[in-house]
Amino acid sequence: MASTISVCMIVKNDVQVIGDALKSAMDQVDEIVVVDTGSIDHTVDVTRRLSVKVYEDLWDNRFASM
Repeated sequence: MASTISVCMIVKNDVQVIGDALKSAMDQVDEIVVVDTGSIDHTVDVTRRLSVKVYEDLWDNRFASM
């Protein structure tokens, strides 16, 4: 069975850095999952344009709920 390397990022209002961060990881991993916690900028748009899995979940100050 082949191993899979994944990156999971929890983000909010990171439009200035999300594109570069995702592009730098894309060739190094098998999958990238982004959990957006309520961005009001274009973080989700940039992430989707790069064909990355995006889940939207409002942050409630509990990591256990992720």
